[in-house]
Amino acid sequence: MQKIKNITQYFFSTLGITALFFGVTNLLFRLERFVFFEIQIPNVSVTNVDNQFEFLKLIKLEDLNQLPELIIDDLNKRTGKTVRELIIEGAYVYALLLEQTVVAQVVISKTLPVMIDTPLPLVVDYSIGSRLLGYLYTNPVHRGNNLAGNLISNVIQDLQCKEVPLLIAHISSTNLNSMRVFRKLAWQSVGSIISYNSRRLIFNTRSKHLKFRVK
Repeated sequence: MQKIKNITQYFFSTLGITALFFGVTNLLFRLERFVFFEIQIPNVSVTNVDNQFEFLKLIKLEDLNQLPELIIDDLNKRTGKTVRELIIEGAYVYALLLEQTVVAQVVISKTLPVMIDTPLPLVVDYSIGSRLLGYLYTNPVHRGNNLAGNLISNVIQDLQCKEVPLLIAHISSTNLNSMRVFRKLAWQSVGSIISYNSRRLIFNTRSKHLKFRVK
């Protein structure tokens, strides 16, 4: 009953109503809204990271060569490019494993600018040294257990050691779970875009540091 109550309260929150509004707008008018978030890595104090899962870091090709092919193949299904290609480009791939099974994963892009393809092809740039967080995935069997938040917290701890200054991410306004995770982790909204039918940019708001152009 408490879980149902929490879901109901969340649905009728500002975030839930916003998601409903843009969900209906998408159905009726084919309009999509994505929100850009940022977090300043050096300022984040990460505590109480759950260590019951194995935290996997793929930074160099040597890291990848030590993995079983089964795990690599699983990761490749949800990274856009292969993990090997991403590492060669300068990106990082992180995951949480449970008994050699990928339960959550994410890609940290090479230093911006980078190309994104959702909701439409855009070249995104931000402050010097910043990177884009993307391809965040949680195994459906384990959703609702804060694995995405756990993974992102682990990633931020690792990026602090690598002196990455800032991360940005872009999330659909209808993706309630991701919006909730990023807001809970204190990411700040820095802009948004609205596109028509995933191909035409019709409106954007952004901070002075966030830059993008249609490819």
